[in-house]
Amino acid sequence: MKGSTVRFVNLSLSLVLLASTILVYNALIKPAYTDVNILRGGLASRSDLLRDQRKIVEQVKNLLAQYQGLSGPQKAISIALPQIEEFPTLVNQLRSRAEASGLLLESINFQPLTFQSSESKDKSKQEIPKMATVQISLQLRGSYAAVKALIQSLEANVRIMDMVSLNVATSPTGGSNYGYKLVVNTYYQTI
Repeated sequence: MKGSTVRFVNLSLSLVLLASTILVYNALIKPAYTDVNILRGGLASRSDLLRDQRKIVEQVKNLLAQYQGLSGPQKAISIALPQIEEFPTLVNQLRSRAEASGLLLESINFQPLTFQSSESKDKSKQEIPKMATVQISLQLRGSYAAVKALIQSLEANVRIMDMVSLNVATSPTGGSNYGYKLVVNTYYQTI
């Protein structure tokens, strides 16, 4: 065989081999590569979802551990809303908070307010009473900053208290020692 014929045959075989390679790539490898990329995207999104779910489960476990470490939400509610008036506890709380604020507690009066029952549409069912209220009137003497500190202290108190009114009387001696009448409502459960 001549050299030119050998070259032609080699060139033709190379072209056929190149064409078959392109054909195999387009027919087999390219679709498989596309499928692999789609599957990789699905795997990545599922991995992210699994990681997020594990993080959420871990956070829930931590919250449960924190709540189990507490003596219970029921105890916290019973402190904030006791089942009876607990007048001695109220006197002690108010006296100690007034003294800590720098006020002189001159008098304290309690007035239990009547509680209203919730209205039931079905008259055969028993009405459920709401929380009962005790109104507390305090006569205090001290500076404006001290009464302001007392009010802030009552806001942060464990037992729920709402300030109803505050009346200020001038000092009989003319100093910064004012007289205050503070009216506060506190609540207790009636169940």
